[in-house]
Amino acid sequence: MLGLGNSLTAGSYIAPTLRQTYRSDFTSDNDGWSGASIEGGSLTQTFNQTIGGSDGWMKNVYPANQTNTSGLLKNVLVGATDQVGDFVTIQFKIYLDGNWDGSDNVSGFIINSIASNIILDIPQDEVVQVDVTSDPSPDAGYSNSIQLLFNTAGDRPQSGAIFYIKDIEIDLWNYSV
Repeated sequence: MLGLGNSLTAGSYIAPTLRQTYRSDFTSDNDGWSGASIEGGSLTQTFNQTIGGSDGWMKNVYPANQTNTSGLLKNVLVGATDQVGDFVTIQFKIYLDGNWDGSDNVSGFIINSIASNIILDIPQDEVVQVDVTSDPSPDAGYSNSIQLLFNTAGDRPQSGAIFYIKDIEIDLWNYSV
């Protein structure tokens, strides 16, 4: 025996503190989610849609071919004071339908100053559960908005492209509060 166990100190686990929560409700409206940089008009949004026997989906239809970054955004983290070490967990279900410039998986990403560029690889024509956790924020002063965007050439929504979304859950956490 080398006796290494005798020189190790026992650390204690610090559980993160939940600072704020958001849960979507698309049964009657868009719950504050709006189109971000939509070319050729605005997203047509329809609420409480059913996919695969499950209701409560928000349907979003693109009005025209998109040549730039576009998607959804919402100011979610309102009311919490930005702190170093904040991080978010984000969960939602998404279903891509219609014309996404091909039939392969679609690249998307989630962005705000905490969750910068969490890359998603979303199959088409199936319900996909997304669960992501951001890295901790190195400084305070991040954006309160969360954006779900599509930008990759060859995966941009075309006229009539549809995405359904539901069960968005966003939690703001911090280890040092």
